This record gives sequence, structure tokens and C-alpha cells, in this order.
Amino acid sequence: MTHPPVYIQHIVANALLFRISGAVLFLIATASFIFNLGLASGIASVIFGLMAAGSLIVVLQPFQYLRIKVVAVLYFSILLLEIFI
Repeated sequence: MTHPPVYIQHIVANALLFRISGAVLFLIATASFIFNLGLASGIASVIFGLMAAGSLIVVLQPFQYLRIKVVAVLYFSILLLEIFI
């Protein structure tokens, strides 16, 4: 059995710190959705986004299709599209 990567070991060792930072980032994203879209639309957008992310995790995680490099490339390419379009 292989050992997990170093970044996974770091996350497991500092689980509370990463949970708190994840919660803070989630609250910031939720507040920005509510500020930009209004109360009902912002909350609905957050719920739809969580449902979409959760379904992708459930479907893709068992097959190990996406590696961290692929996810990073996809994220930055979509970010560049958002900025320049």
C-alpha cells in the first residue's frame, strides 16, 4: 500500500485548521452570492452549487478520474475564461 501524498498528510495532521478555513471560505462565498444576487437567489445558488459539487464528488471519486493537476488546470482555465469573457 502506498502512502498518501505530503499535502494529504499535512491536511490530516491539521484537520481542525483546514475545517475552520473551509468554513470561513464557504461563508465568504455564501455572503458574496447573497450580496450579488439577493437573499433568495443567493441562497438557492449556494444550495445548487453544493448539490452539483457533491454529485460530482460521488460520481467521480470512486473511479479516480481527476488528479490534482487536472483539477488545477481545469480551475485556472475556467478562471481565465471568466476573466477575459
